[in-house]
Amino acid sequence: MTGPQAVKRYESLETGRAQWMGFWQSLGNYIQIRKSEINTKTYGPNPDNANFLFDSTATRANMTMAQGQMSLVSPSDEVWFEYQPPFEIEDDEEAVGYYRSMSNVVRELLANSNFYSQIHEMYLQRSGFGTSALLSSIDSGKLFFKSYDIGTYCICEDNRGRVDTFARKYEMTARQAAKEFEIEMLPEKIRTSAMDPAKCEDPFEFIHFIKPREEFDTKKSAAQNMPVESVHVAVREKKVVKESGFESFPVHVSRYLSWSDNNTDPYGWCPGWTALPDIRQANLLSQYMDVLAETAAYPRVIAPSSLEGEVDLRALGITYFDPLTDRAKPEEWATQGRYDIGQDRLEYRKKAIEEAYHVDLFKMFGTLQKQAQMSILEVSERSSEKLIQFSPTFSRMTTEIFTPMLKRVAQLAGEKLQAFSHLNPPSSVRTQDGQVLDPNIRYTSKIALALQSLQNNALLQTLEAMIPAASVDPSVLDVINFEKAGRGFARNTGVPESWLRTTAEVEQIQERRQELAEQQQEAEIAAQNAQAQRQ
Repeated sequence: MTGPQAVKRYESLETGRAQWMGFWQSLGNYIQIRKSEINTKTYGPNPDNANFLFDSTATRANMTMAQGQMSLVSPSDEVWFEYQPPFEIEDDEEAVGYYRSMSNVVRELLANSNFYSQIHEMYLQRSGFGTSALLSSIDSGKLFFKSYDIGTYCICEDNRGRVDTFARKYEMTARQAAKEFEIEMLPEKIRTSAMDPAKCEDPFEFIHFIKPREEFDTKKSAAQNMPVESVHVAVREKKVVKESGFESFPVHVSRYLSWSDNNTDPYGWCPGWTALPDIRQANLLSQYMDVLAETAAYPRVIAPSSLEGEVDLRALGITYFDPLTDRAKPEEWATQGRYDIGQDRLEYRKKAIEEAYHVDLFKMFGTLQKQAQMSILEVSERSSEKLIQFSPTFSRMTTEIFTPMLKRVAQLAGEKLQAFSHLNPPSSVRTQDGQVLDPNIRYTSKIALALQSLQNNALLQTLEAMIPAASVDPSVLDVINFEKAGRGFARNTGVPESWLRTTAEVEQIQERRQELAEQQQEAEIAAQNAQAQRQ
């Protein structure tokens, strides 16, 4: 991609994104004040942004949802994911042990990086605006992550609805650009500014494009021929200042829910879209309720003109009037508002906002788990309705963010950081050219296990209905594969994989049981024959 091509395409993407900017600005005004400068940009806090905000229900609901996902989906102090062998070798004990060791290494690398601070920002963006973007890369010999703010980037989808193009416009000072890029690649104006103490802090615009590489040039370096192209362009001069690439797409874009399935609107829908009428009304009602409360505390007063300057509204203040003059006494005026009606309407709006952000679900998890240390199965039984409502966006989260991110992190950890060099991969996990097979990923967070436990609930309900019928016709139970059901039941409740017998071990036990049954049957037949001979 040339510089002019990058600038032209970004301008086209920016035009397509323009219709979203106003919507995001509206959401930011009510939900994330610190991220609300979408159409305009200032540096530092701007107190004017919050001047019209009178109700913080939506802001707190979004924060509750983000914090709930931090603790229930990707907690820093718990095992929330595990690498597993591909399905074709899932019973290979050496392979299971190798990928489990990989899991331990990657969890340590994530803990020592900025992952958890950036994933929290990503959660706030995803539920607050409907779309989030998280970069995974290597910086200074460590994993590095970056959550990008809505309105600062453009995205495109491929024909399958997967985001495969990411572009952003950003500013750097001349001094920063000289540190970031090779000095000879910069346009002359930026080079001269970088060397001038009076101009080295002058800002310049750049565009960064990440997209599938369409053309390969064998004369270029390996970094410039990778499957994913990365190009930085100085906007004013339309000059490429850096060209490189990635083995896999490094930006993990997720939508809370898809806005459109026609591959023309790649941005997402969020709870704020549904709750926005309630958010606006709650803000208006809170303003009116504040006015009503202030009026009750400091009532309006109507007084005759003869008392101008004589009415004393201070505590213990005394106002003198002429009792012989008709209506010469100051009185309260227009203070009879119905605070109770306004309060009921406000509570209704707040409840609707919190329902949109699944606040009850995250609060329920915390409450239920404190009660007698309830199991995941018990928690899922009590919160099944709310879990089902959260399930679609959780599925998108694992598909669009965590699965590609964790696979990429494993790739970076192995190839760039050599973090698995002390591990000895068995031959079963190697391809013919010596590469390690991509792992499958199992999620073991509280939310993941609770969602999986819904299958357990369905199994228990099915058995409860079938067992009475089985007393009449035992073949009713033949429709259920109890070996697979038992293994799935254990996994869904969080039983460690190492505690489960392998398929081979189960087959040995069953064969041994069959042998013992046959031996017992033979012994019974022999005893019956011996008794018959004695008779």
